[in-house]
Amino acid sequence: MLAGYRDHMSRAPGVDPDLIAAGYAEWAEQHASGPGSVLLLSTPTAHGFAAVAPSRGDADTLVIDLAGLVPAARGRGEHSSLRDGVEAHALRSGRTRISISTQADDLAAQRTWVRRGWLPERADWMVHLRRRR
Repeated sequence: MLAGYRDHMSRAPGVDPDLIAAGYAEWAEQHASGPGSVLLLSTPTAHGFAAVAPSRGDADTLVIDLAGLVPAARGRGEHSSLRDGVEAHALRSGRTRISISTQADDLAAQRTWVRRGWLPERADWMVHLRRRR
């Protein structure tokens, strides 16, 4: 799922891509064991996923903790299908809001959300500090 995706970790020089992939896998596994967590697959090809869970601080909000598409599925409507599934799940579970985040400069994802009528609320930058060796 990560091939070609420039997340904030892969931008740092010297970070092993295999460790980044392992970190994402661990994140997904931890998510799957959380209370109320659901893993949704996009349709019709199941080339994407969204890991969603109820917000810890807002009972009306469903949080997309992790989502992605395989590179071959990008630009083919899979992202919209995935969002359809997330929105349907939110409605079924009584949620009126959906929350998701990405890097502040990931404009492609943000454009997709805006086309769906989702409104950006803030922009944050995540910075990781590492010790020099």
